[in-house]
Order: sequence, then C-alpha cells, then structure tokens
Amino acid sequence: MIRATVDMTEVDRGIDSLTAAARDKSPVYKELRKPLRQDQAEHAKRREGPAGKWPAKSPFTLAREARARKRAGKKRGSRRLLGKLPSAIAVKADRNKVVAYSRVRWSSIHQDGGAAGRGAKIPARPFLWASQKLLEKARELFENHILGRW
Repeated sequence: MIRATVDMTEVDRGIDSLTAAARDKSPVYKELRKPLRQDQAEHAKRREGPAGKWPAKSPFTLAREARARKRAGKKRGSRRLLGKLPSAIAVKADRNKVVAYSRVRWSSIHQDGGAAGRGAKIPARPFLWASQKLLEKARELFENHILGRW
C-alpha cells in the first residue's frame, strides 16, 4: 500500500496562535487611538461630515462675527465653527474596542442638529465619525496583527 502523509502540526500551531491573538486585540485598538484622533481633527479642519461639507454659517452668525471683529479690531470671525468641540474629543482603547467621544456636554446638538436654548435652530455639523481612510487604516492594522501572529 502506498501512503502519502501530510504533517499539519505547524498549521495547527498557527491556527491555535491565531485564535489566541484574536482574543486580545488591545494592541490594535491602542495603535488606532492616534489615527482616530487625527481623523476627527481632519473632519473639523475640512468642515465636513460623512455626507459632505457642513452647512454654511447663518447670516445672523456672520453679522455677529463682523460686529465682533469691528469691536475687537482684529479677525475674530475666523475661529473654528464649532469652537472647542473638535479639540475636546477623547479617545479610549481597551481589549475589545476603541472609542472616540466628545467631553462637551452639549455636543450632540452640533452632531445631530436640532433646537438649542431659546429655540435657536442648529444645523447638523457631524464632527465625530469614521472616515474611509480610518477604516482602511484599521483594516491594515488588524491584518498585520493577525498575520504577525500566524
């Protein structure tokens, strides 16, 4: 009788180590913190949400900024549209996820839009979302993590 034997020991070890590595994804999530923070800063810099550019400032806001510039004698209206919101983003990572969130209590009104104090209508200006570029970076990091454990 002729017999062909294939030794799968190394493949089995690779699969076992892959399974163990897949359980602890914390190195990948920790490495994603910086790209996630950069991604959020880029949204604010470009003034865009997942659906495109943010709505323009209202005529009232433009007039208020013009008055403030005139009073101050300097270019004050160029400050960021959302004030401190984009810089108030915190990023946390643990073994199962990476999370970006705003530390500003009233940030959801700018994220989703709606009525604010005294009935002011604020259009949605989503500043906290994951871009395709960030998702590609995450895919690359997970791929490297898994293949590195193989």
